[in-house]
Amino acid sequence: MRSYGDAIRRGHFRVHSRFEHVVNFLDGENLVSIVDHSVGAGPTSIILDRFTPTEWSALAIYSNRMLLDRMRIDLNPANQYQSRIAFPQTIEQILVIDNIASLHELVVRQATPDNLAFLLSDDEDIGTDLSFKAQLRTRFFTAKAQLAAGQIEAGISLIKGVGVGLTPSGDDFIAGAMVALHLRQHLFPISLTQLIDQIYQRSHSTNPIVATMLRQAHDGRVNEKWQRLITALTGNELDRIKPLALDVLATGATSGVDMMVGFLFGLTNFRCTHDN
Repeated sequence: MRSYGDAIRRGHFRVHSRFEHVVNFLDGENLVSIVDHSVGAGPTSIILDRFTPTEWSALAIYSNRMLLDRMRIDLNPANQYQSRIAFPQTIEQILVIDNIASLHELVVRQATPDNLAFLLSDDEDIGTDLSFKAQLRTRFFTAKAQLAAGQIEAGISLIKGVGVGLTPSGDDFIAGAMVALHLRQHLFPISLTQLIDQIYQRSHSTNPIVATMLRQAHDGRVNEKWQRLITALTGNELDRIKPLALDVLATGATSGVDMMVGFLFGLTNFRCTHDN
């Protein structure tokens, strides 16, 4: 075993879904994913030396071992991935703001008709276009304005479960926003715990993959690709931001971009005490 996440819960799991690089196992509301090395470590992910997804059907997690069908694998604490966002003890606000501006420019260039990068622009004019994508665009712009004004319930209700992808675009956006708020409260002398809780409570999903993603974002847990990017953003590592960001943006068909858009929004657009 290469690594296992620190948010994995004990239980007896059955296969929920299989993909080229991921096999998801479910026990009630608890999800565990076995992934190949290209996906990387995550809060509830397990990376094995040998990835053979079609062979597995059952997974049991105990305190110090797991059984993948009949194969026993010991859980060595040295291999446990620490998923809570690791912030430096001191953060230079001006440096981080400059780094975020560079990230913003990069994400804007990733815009396609299928992802949410259009939200980084103030141009919401669709004229007389009545297509589904145009109406979806209007819906997200409306939600963006509501969230920025502090109308959390209205804004979240408009976008949760909405959009394309295994994890819908709106849910990716919400997760990214919560991750951003964890960073934001380290940048400024303010607690955003109540706001993070409020967003999470309004974004409940019955999709176990989405529910797991949102719970991790609420708890300030991220996968290693996001961990590396946040480390670069909060340090003097401008030259590393682009390659690390591109790695995150490449996640899924649109999930990486959509979560990043939510992240950038959450850093600058929610009304908070220190903004008043």
